[in-house]
Amino acid sequence: MNGNRRILVIDDEKGLRDMLKYELESRGYAIDAAANGDDGLELIRRKEFDVVIADIKMPGMNGLQLLEKIKKINPDMDVVMITGFGTMDTVIECIRKGASDYINKPFTMNELNIVLDRISKQRNLKETVALYEMGKQLFSTTDLTEVLKIIMTSVQKILRADDASLFLKDGRKLCLAVSEPREPREPRRKEAGDSPDTDWNMDIQALSRNKC
Repeated sequence: MNGNRRILVIDDEKGLRDMLKYELESRGYAIDAAANGDDGLELIRRKEFDVVIADIKMPGMNGLQLLEKIKKINPDMDVVMITGFGTMDTVIECIRKGASDYINKPFTMNELNIVLDRISKQRNLKETVALYEMGKQLFSTTDLTEVLKIIMTSVQKILRADDASLFLKDGRKLCLAVSEPREPREPRRKEAGDSPDTDWNMDIQALSRNKC
């Protein structure tokens, strides 16, 4: 049931990382794990995750510092903070910096599952609202360039994508609209399989350019 959901666990305690990986994978999640904030950020820059679970107290970069960096890379990332110091001040600071939820040590897998289910429901609600708003905007204009922009922006928002492409076919002619990466995300890191001439900063190319 959770096979399409990918979670990143960041914690310096190997026992906790291994336990969460085993338990969450048994529930159908795809799990990656990192022992510190730097390794976690490297994974976040290379892969797409639905949720990050991170401990607040870690050597080097602590959880709150990590949370701030995650939000700079992807402001829409859902982050659950694990804390053994569940004071109200800590909780408020986590939420203020953008955490979706928190959980106090020691915790049970049932408690963590409740948190993950709540995040999933909140995301589904946001996606439903985004689709509704896209529908309203589409019916408010007949300008094709504006329609393309609405579709591209909405798709990126719903899928939390760095970029998106839309192919339009007019008879035998193929037109292409490409959106630029969303802000304020960090630029996507090119992978080995990317075309060397790929332009990740291309603006939307309207039909007027292609004369379709």
